[in-house]
Amino acid sequence: MLYRTHLFRAFMANNVVVVAFHRVSTPALDRFTCDVEMFKRYSEFFVKYFNAAPLGDPIHKLEKRLPLDRELAITFDDG
Repeated sequence: MLYRTHLFRAFMANNVVVVAFHRVSTPALDRFTCDVEMFKRYSEFFVKYFNAAPLGDPIHKLEKRLPLDRELAITFDDG
């Protein structure tokens, strides 16, 4: 997997990743629900490989043409 190589940092340089969740619940109620254990695993991955920030931070950096470094924003819709 790309994240296990040095290519990951090069690939993610100057990029933003936005991850959208509908809801987190155990048990997972439907295909739009992420169960709590899986959400924990995702969170561990995100912490290890990304710099999490409020969505406004990378937007500000993009508007100001500031450098990005593995920026990640997590959003939840109306679930």
